[in-house]
Amino acid sequence: MGMLDRFKKAPESEDQSKAEMDALVERFTEKFKEQIEPLRTEFSALKTDWEAIKAEATKPAAVDTRPKDENGNPRDLTDAEKQTRLNIALAEQNVQNAARFIERDVLDTLPKDFADLKPTIAQMFRDTPVARKAQPDYAEYCQNCADLAIAREARKGGLRRNAETKEFFLEDKSGGSNEPDSILNDQALTWHDGTGRVMTAREQLAKLGIDAKKFEERAKGGVV
Repeated sequence: MGMLDRFKKAPESEDQSKAEMDALVERFTEKFKEQIEPLRTEFSALKTDWEAIKAEATKPAAVDTRPKDENGNPRDLTDAEKQTRLNIALAEQNVQNAARFIERDVLDTLPKDFADLKPTIAQMFRDTPVARKAQPDYAEYCQNCADLAIAREARKGGLRRNAETKEFFLEDKSGGSNEPDSILNDQALTWHDGTGRVMTAREQLAKLGIDAKKFEERAKGGVV
């Protein structure tokens, strides 16, 4: 064995040194995290406070509705003014309470098939000004809101109207052209059974197992 061989580290010693170094680094990292965490928390709190201050400082100034004296300076409300404002607030609350009963009646009378439209209709009620709710025809107004919501969905679902016969029909979306000038929109092809039941041309073709699109193409070519 040479003289320098005594200073060489055995493999076991190298593994031990590496493990000790890793442990030291881990302890140092944990200690650093413990020291930095309070600073990070404090910084986050300061940032939140600053954002709140910034938002408050940059938002538009509120309109000053306080009464003014003869010099234009804000003054306290008189007892009469306080009573008037209180009366207005109570009146608006009474209107809102009465309106809720009307709105609830309209929503409750909707068929179950329209249950998914209730949130939309209720939002229309909430967006209605209090002054409108105080009108004597508010119940009719609410029913019109419900009818409007239903009509919108019906139109999106394919509801159409024949300008000549003034009749409504539901356009079949199973096939065929949806163009206004489609021959399948001809009301002469619509079947009525005398009891109110109506079948459009597309519905009749679908019942017979005939592809509406192909039928229309052949009809345009003069072959059916």
